[in-house]
Amino acid sequence: KNEALVTAVIIRTHRGERCFLRLKGLDPNKRYRDTETGKTYLGSTLMNCGLNFINFMGDGDSRMIHLIAE
Repeated sequence: KNEALVTAVIIRTHRGERCFLRLKGLDPNKRYRDTETGKTYLGSTLMNCGLNFINFMGDGDSRMIHLIAE
């Protein structure tokens, strides 16, 4: 509950389509910082709303996100 490594690969999507990935197993009361961008998210938001992958370009695009609890 203190760290998460998220790897996401888009299999099929239309360009510009919004993709959300809901995470599991985080502490809903902790804040998690993306080590690459510095953005912070509340655990409950990551589990209920998810990460927004709107910047994916299409099939085969991938992202790796390392989150650390603050």
